[in-house]
Amino acid sequence: MKKDNKDMMVYVIEQDFTGDVPSVSMGIRTIPKDEFLENAYKIIDCHLVDVREFECNGKYYDAWFDEEFLFSGKPLVPTLILGELKPNAFDLICGSIIIAHSDEEGDTCGITPEEANDLASFMYKNFLKINKAGIMGLFGKKSA
Repeated sequence: MKKDNKDMMVYVIEQDFTGDVPSVSMGIRTIPKDEFLENAYKIIDCHLVDVREFECNGKYYDAWFDEEFLFSGKPLVPTLILGELKPNAFDLICGSIIIAHSDEEGDTCGITPEEANDLASFMYKNFLKINKAGIMGLFGKKSA
C-alpha cells in the first residue's frame, strides 16, 4: 500500500539551551507525513525516539521524545508530566517533544488546528503542574 505524500500538522515543544538562558517554544509545525520519523529525530535532536500516549479533552495523543534524555548531557528540564502529583505516581519527560495522533493501524497522523488550541491549553496547565511538583519536592529537594 502506497503512502500519500501529504503534509501533516504536529504540535512541537522545543527546548533550546544554546543561549545564556534556556528557552522553550511551542506551536504547530507542518511536516511531510512520509518523513515523520526523519523530522522527529531532527526536531527532538536525538538518535532514539520513544512515544507515550496521553489523553487531553477526551482525545488520545502521542508524545514523541528522546528515549535517552537522561543520558543526553543536556540539562534535565521537565517538559511533560503525566499522572498525579504524588511520589511515584507520575511519568516525567524532559527535552523537546512532538505531539501527534496515531490511527488504527499505528501510523502517525496529524492534528487539527482545534486540537492544537487544546494542546496549547494543556501544555500551559502542564507547565503549572510541573512547577507545583517542583515546589512539592517531587523531583528531589523541596523548594522554599
